Amino acid sequence: MPDACSAIFKTGNDFMDRKIIGFSMKRAGVVCTLVVMLIMAGMTGCSSKKKVTFLITSEPGSNNGRPVYVLVREVNRKDFFIEYYDDIADMIYADPQDDSLLSWQMFLPGEKKKVKVVTPKKSDIGIYGLFTQPGNSWKLMIPKPLEKKYRITIETNNIKQVTDSDKDRDESDET
Repeated sequence: MPDACSAIFKTGNDFMDRKIIGFSMKRAGVVCTLVVMLIMAGMTGCSSKKKVTFLITSEPGSNNGRPVYVLVREVNRKDFFIEYYDDIADMIYADPQDDSLLSWQMFLPGEKKKVKVVTPKKSDIGIYGLFTQPGNSWKLMIPKPLEKKYRITIETNNIKQVTDSDKDRDESDET
């Protein structure tokens, strides 16, 4: 590695090749090696942020057979309960994009997707289903502390979190 680094510092002047801006070639090689190591550490994700994964399943009859948009955003509890449907719907195409928006996806009926978002440091997460005829449960609050993974189902005109007990009940109904 020092050979590759020393090629960067060659000036053609023997004295300058040995002493570059107060550094010996040995020191310059060490500095160059450290810079390369820092760049590689950044590329491998040493500074990656924690993420939350949502496994979202759209039922075959969701949104009366039409696509539905699902938004995931950071939100505080107070704002979540007073938000209007139209204000949330406007966030999809807002320019500039709303800072609270973590992700938005379009789901076709019967489609399954994995949506990963960066875990908000201070806020809860709100998940919103934009239906042609929204039901009473068109939005869902995921409060802190956040888990690593959640299962969400898009129903006819509602969105709901699937818990382990729901999954166990569904599996026992199938047998």
